[in-house]
Amino acid sequence: MKLKTLRAIALTGAIALTAACSPGTDGAKGAEGGDKPAESAPADSETGADNGGEDNANEGAASGREAPEECASLTLATGETYNGKDLAYCVTAAFTSYGSGMMDMSGDELQGTVQYTYTPDYSFSVEGEANGSAVKLVYNDEGIWADHGNGWIKGDTESDDYEVQMLGMVAEVYKAYANPAVTAAMIAGADTWTADAKTEVRTTPAGDKIETIRIANSEPFTWNEIEVKEFVLWYGEGWVPVSSEATSGLPGFPAATVGQEFYELGSDITIESPQ
Repeated sequence: MKLKTLRAIALTGAIALTAACSPGTDGAKGAEGGDKPAESAPADSETGADNGGEDNANEGAASGREAPEECASLTLATGETYNGKDLAYCVTAAFTSYGSGMMDMSGDELQGTVQYTYTPDYSFSVEGEANGSAVKLVYNDEGIWADHGNGWIKGDTESDDYEVQMLGMVAEVYKAYANPAVTAAMIAGADTWTADAKTEVRTTPAGDKIETIRIANSEPFTWNEIEVKEFVLWYGEGWVPVSSEATSGLPGFPAATVGQEFYELGSDITIESPQ
């Protein structure tokens, strides 16, 4: 496995976890504001480029879904400005409230389809490409495995095999970034986030059209040496996660853009070890 490919898996995976908002809500307490979950809905609708004027803009969305209590003090609406800490608690809880799902990932170095679960532990499987080469990746509480066409290898930081050792280090990166407090800290790294003036209808990989609010950091920021140029979140009615996109990088490396589209939220998924 090439070092560049390992870097792609490690960095993209770290950004993917934070962009998706990591598992669970323990340690990420809700923002101050009422006890009743918000019943938020996109306001001032002026549909975006993907809708084509169609009426089924919330097809497949959790219509009437009650947002987590962490979102109770936040209004999901066009033109809103959010404090980084409050938004961090909200989006982390909103994403993980489903417990599982799928996402299509696109990026400069890693693309593919991901299945993931958050219970009882964070786990995922990926089938796609890294730097133009086919790759399969599995991560669960038993370890991490990768297959580049020559069979599965399991990561182990104690191994004398460089490839196996580096893959084990990737697993350690995932463990670190799978902490919900880490996710909240990264979102909170930007003082303010701003919602666009118009809503945008986005089509999920499952074909559902959902009217969304696009929210992005107001200014670039740095978190744990990761330089985040732009971090965009698209949420639908009731703070339903629809998409995210992050352009970021580490010092000395060019910035990479990672996009994610979420679907099949809450579906029955089990991530099994390949061997």
